Amino acid sequence: MCHQLKLKLKTTVSGKNATFAKVDTVICETRDLMNAVTRLCTNVFVCQSKYNIVDYRTVSSNN
Repeated sequence: MCHQLKLKLKTTVSGKNATFAKVDTVICETRDLMNAVTRLCTNVFVCQSKYNIVDYRTVSSNN
């Protein structure tokens, strides 16, 4: 999905309508990507809650 977005950004356009179409396409692709990330985070949280997963990583205070 990110690769597709990069390809759309690299394509050249000429003209006002083509520019607006490209911007609209990039906005839609970005929105779809953010929706996928949001769904992933939601699913991770649900699984963490369902299976009572605990984060055992420790934060060291000795820097």
